[in-house]
Amino acid sequence: PSLSDFLTANRILLDRTAATWQEAIYIAGEALLWDHLITIDYLNQMIHLVQEYGPYIVIPPGIALAHANPVDGVLDDGISLLRLQSPVYFQGCPHPVSLIMASALSEKNIPVLMDFMKAIYQTSLVEDLLAANHADEIIALLKEGTHTTTS
Repeated sequence: PSLSDFLTANRILLDRTAATWQEAIYIAGEALLWDHLITIDYLNQMIHLVQEYGPYIVIPPGIALAHANPVDGVLDDGISLLRLQSPVYFQGCPHPVSLIMASALSEKNIPVLMDFMKAIYQTSLVEDLLAANHADEIIALLKEGTHTTTS
């Protein structure tokens, strides 16, 4: 599977506003909640983990991968993507964050995130995601830019 297999157009939120990183994670996570992929406990845990451990989810250049332990409330695998109108800053992190990916993946699908991580460092994927005009374009970019190399 690839990232685009877990991300549907209705879970791509473009050019939204968030005053804080907590609000940004909540907005991204709500898309998973609305689709009944996570519980409210999982969404709250995504925020709590950053409060407890710091901005470990922030990956330059400008992406945060919000997640928690699947046992905290993943009902089914899925991903959402939030692109912010203006970046937010996580406390203790100098990098502005414009993209929040909320991940609700079981362990067997974690390699999908690894492929995404490789792609953002090896290609212009982040710039392309920031410039995309609509959700279908983002899905196409992710299909093109990420693919699982293992079967």
